[in-house]
Amino acid sequence: MHPESSVIGDDCGGDLEKGVLGLLLKFIDSNPEVKITLFVTPNWLFLPQMRGLARTQILINRIGGKNMAILVGKFFVKKWPNNYFRLDADVYRNWCAFLNDMVKTGNFEIGIHGCTHLNLFIRHSAEFYDLDKESCIKKLVDAEKIMDSAGLVYVKGFSPPGWGISCGLCHALLKRDYLYCASSIDIQTPISRNATCQGSGLRGISIYKPTILEKEARKLVLIPRNFDIARSDFSRALKIASLGGVVSVHAHIENEYHGILLGNGINLKNLNRLNKLIKLLKEKEDIEFLTFGDLASSYLS
Repeated sequence: MHPESSVIGDDCGGDLEKGVLGLLLKFIDSNPEVKITLFVTPNWLFLPQMRGLARTQILINRIGGKNMAILVGKFFVKKWPNNYFRLDADVYRNWCAFLNDMVKTGNFEIGIHGCTHLNLFIRHSAEFYDLDKESCIKKLVDAEKIMDSAGLVYVKGFSPPGWGISCGLCHALLKRDYLYCASSIDIQTPISRNATCQGSGLRGISIYKPTILEKEARKLVLIPRNFDIARSDFSRALKIASLGGVVSVHAHIENEYHGILLGNGINLKNLNRLNKLIKLLKEKEDIEFLTFGDLASSYLS
């Protein structure tokens, strides 16, 4: 999420209590035990791209190399003006304060969702795609500096923009002492004890519970997202719960972004569906609600 509002584009949190954040607060009023992790992009730049641009860059990459393809991206990739949504700007002071007030309720947690959410090379929303460890570290440091300067209360948890994750990013997160990475999404692979994520993001990790990545005495909890707020069948969640796993619900803050339908955004229809799921799980299983940070900490304790 970022402070874009319906006045200038789509409500990605910028309408505050009058928009999607207000819907979340009302949902918590009705479900006070629920915990929600909000992933915030501190300097959002991404816009949907013209059709055919990625395909053109793939062709240029094959002919002239990656640098030439990136050069094409510099000229043709659409984006917001630099620093337009940079969170430590004075204009977003009230927005950040509103998010901090949400955190104070105890129902919300803020994690980091990249730095700009933009990549000039082929996978334009996947900011960290194809980056080495040092490049990833630089972006993480930039993101943290903006979050700190903005005064946001956040945990060192990460969700990779556009599911662009690699060994370089995992090693960078370990180096920067991140607690967790919401590294994968798979809402199609059948649930079983041996099932692994085969969707977007990091593949091969457990689909129904977190996995711990460890290197040089540092640990990073990899958390899969395995249930879509709008599309997944309730039987999927029941199966996960019966295995003693984590039903990790995935949703976008916006249901549509500049003409691109996401379908799993925060709206009354999807929240009503989530409410029914919660009631069903309570009837069938003994469940506990956790933020991603709380979940990761429990796995490391």
